[in-house]
Amino acid sequence: MRWLVMAGLIFTATMARAQDYFGGFYYQTNGNAITITGSVPFPGPVYVPSNINGVPVTAIAPDGINMDNVTFLDIPGSITNMTSAFENGFDLLTVIIEDGVPAISDGAFDNCPSLVNVSIPDSVASIGTQAFFNCQSLTNIVIPAGVTNLGYEAFCYTFGVTSVYFLGNPPPQNSFVFAGDYQATLFYLPETSGWPFMYDALYTLAWNPQINPGANFGVRSNQFGFDITGTAGLAVTVEASTSPQLPGWSPQTTVVLTNGLYHFRDPVQSGAGASRFYRLAVPR
Repeated sequence: MRWLVMAGLIFTATMARAQDYFGGFYYQTNGNAITITGSVPFPGPVYVPSNINGVPVTAIAPDGINMDNVTFLDIPGSITNMTSAFENGFDLLTVIIEDGVPAISDGAFDNCPSLVNVSIPDSVASIGTQAFFNCQSLTNIVIPAGVTNLGYEAFCYTFGVTSVYFLGNPPPQNSFVFAGDYQATLFYLPETSGWPFMYDALYTLAWNPQINPGANFGVRSNQFGFDITGTAGLAVTVEASTSPQLPGWSPQTTVVLTNGLYHFRDPVQSGAGASRFYRLAVPR
């Protein structure tokens, strides 16, 4: 009887470890969802699949992606759990997180010191504990309006950060979210509310640039221009589009409001359908 029980345990454990393989990824299927459990080396870009054979990929296990020499990472909107999935990505430069991801899990990008660009979508509501710990090369961080939780040390020791832009009201303060980010200033939109003078040891400042329809507004020397005014030292991205409806906006330039003023000029567009619209956005 003891032998039969032990054999059953061995058989069960073997089944639990079973993995399948697809396009460089090892994975397990759990009902109607897939967890990526490992991968082959991917030097260069990595595009995590949103589904495998029609079954959605919803999770990436800790260290589930071999990060050796990975420089670019695209994470699909189907992912709901990425705890410690990409930690120690020493060569990682750019991360695109697709819309639909509800949270950036604990330790997801812990110790990715070369990471320069990360795109956090509007769907994210939580950024977990040490999610971007020791990401020293980040300079700008944009926190979407829907974020209601910032975990302990979420952006701790991101020494290169100079600007943190919040698009919504302040989440409840947690301990040491931006610890060690000595150069950083926190910017918030004027239409939001509840911002204190300091948030987690960062000074806060309203991000308030405006297009000024003054004397410099209009066409001069075959260029369309306008003044941008706001608090001195603000960084502002000018975006343009042929339609005021999203999508289609593209960044034209990022400028600094030296002494609270910048005069923007753009060559006049010609030809049919040459209408052009402009708006101001936080740098990303």
